[in-house]
This record gives sequence, C-alpha cells and structure tokens, in this order.
Amino acid sequence: MATDWAEYGRGTASEVQTRKVLADLYHQQHGEALKFESIRSYLGSWLDRKLGETARGTFARYKGAIRKFLEFLADRAERSMSVIQSGDVLAFRNHVADQLSTSSANTDLKILRIAFGRRGETGLCP
Repeated sequence: MATDWAEYGRGTASEVQTRKVLADLYHQQHGEALKFESIRSYLGSWLDRKLGETARGTFARYKGAIRKFLEFLADRAERSMSVIQSGDVLAFRNHVADQLSTSSANTDLKILRIAFGRRGETGLCP
C-alpha cells in the first residue's frame, strides 16, 4: 500500500491504483472488501444472466453488441462502472453508425440501455 500512496502523492496514480488504495483503507476500517466492478465484468455478468432468459438469436445480438462496445472501450473496459458516462455510449453509437449503419447503431444503443438498466434510465445512455 505504501507504494500506491507514493504514486498517489506524486500525482501519477492510475484509476486502478487509486481504487486499490481506497479498497485497502475500506478493508482496514470495516474488515470487508470494497467492490469495484469493472465495465467488462458487469457486462459479462449481465450476458451470463441473459443466456437462459432469451432466445438464441436475441442472445447472439446482445453478445455482439456488448463485444463491440467492449472493443470500442479497449483498456477503458477494465475501469470501474462508476466512470462510464453517456458520452462514452454516444461515441460508441456514432462509431457503429460510421462503420455499419444508423439502424445497427441504434439497435446496439437499445441493448446497452437494457444492459445498464436503471443507469440507462438516469441519463447514461442517450
């Protein structure tokens, strides 16, 4: 933890290092782990739940949209769910529209709204 504090003090700590410091402090104070779910982990869990709930074709479409979104985010997909912003989702939609079609982009956007659930209803997804 001392190394993480040193990085933090120099202003060079990454988001992951900062989360680790906070999680360590929380664990010391409360004796339990502080959970920070990554975007990739959250969407992977969501897909796992959908596997048994949806038709094969629907699941394939969901999986494709999530795969494209995670590829678009690249390394940012490992960041905490708390950092995802509506601008990230909008940039993804525009990227898909440029690569494929507006219809495909809007379908992917609808899938992300479903995946993000209440977060989508509060302005995460345009």
